Amino acid sequence: MKFTKTDIPGCFLIELSAFRDERGWFSRLFCQDTFLKEGIDFQVRQINQSMNKERHTFRGMHMQRPPFSEGKIVRCVSGAVQDFVLDLRLGSPTLLKTSSFHLSENDEKLLYIPKGIAHGFLTLEESSSLTYLHDTNYVPEAEFGVRFDDPAIDLILPYAIRNISEKDVSYPLLSDFKGFKI
Repeated sequence: MKFTKTDIPGCFLIELSAFRDERGWFSRLFCQDTFLKEGIDFQVRQINQSMNKERHTFRGMHMQRPPFSEGKIVRCVSGAVQDFVLDLRLGSPTLLKTSSFHLSENDEKLLYIPKGIAHGFLTLEESSSLTYLHDTNYVPEAEFGVRFDDPAIDLILPYAIRNISEKDVSYPLLSDFKGFKI
């Protein structure tokens, strides 16, 4: 695994090392010892998957509020997505900044998202699926979301959204938001 820092402190784009032969390939998706060597203490508590039928479906920007903040490891297992992270950590030099990554079934990449970072994605192909590893259990009352079009953030979408939930367009705006203490 090769860990590359992103412009959001604590987020890493991780390139997997595939071992190929005439049968196909094999790749390790997670190794706690490898993550620890990179300074990331991540223990899997929950694994989720989303499947999205239509191209240009948007999900996000989601996270859980402290003290239930969660770290995530995300991988696109079918189709392709433009993946987004949004820094919501109090005192972070990149508070309210976004970063974007292309993930697809054809690459060998994971995205590590630390606690205090909201996550979302726009599907680029039909039948796009993501698998998520979480280090915290889901707590419904701790849900937090940010609208993709909130003027306080700099989210730039490569395509217009064709499908989005009512919940994702109904989050309140971040006026006077100072960040979450993580």
